[in-house]
Amino acid sequence: MKAVMNRNKFRVVSLAPVLLLVAAAGLYFVASGGTNNINNVVGKWVYQPTEDDEEQIVFVKDGTFVAVILPDNIDVGRLPARTIRGIYFVDRNKGEVTINITDPPGVPDSQMTWEVSVSGKTLIATFKDGGHWKRNGTKARYYKSQ
Repeated sequence: MKAVMNRNKFRVVSLAPVLLLVAAAGLYFVASGGTNNINNVVGKWVYQPTEDDEEQIVFVKDGTFVAVILPDNIDVGRLPARTIRGIYFVDRNKGEVTINITDPPGVPDSQMTWEVSVSGKTLIATFKDGGHWKRNGTKARYYKSQ
């Protein structure tokens, strides 16, 4: 609820209809594929350790990315995957992708250098803090749009 001043009188305007409209638009956006529409995808990396589990990073033409990351040990308690969203910048000379995470809030930005094997089955991400993230094997694939 917010107060709106109108000729020295205050009246209360409900935000419920606005929020409902925004939620409906968001639901339509997600149902229609959102920014992950295949025509907007620059590159997509997928790792599927089991038939039921999948990690992916989707890079979109508008400079945003969506990553679905599984917990380190997916068998422990069957923890849900995390979805991370943000924007990315590519330095093709250095082979680096700098990512700024916008959601969830509070996650620090990272610089990620990544290598994809010739066969497309290995992805190594090295972060500023010295950590790394590596997935490989026959079930890891990287797709790059033409």
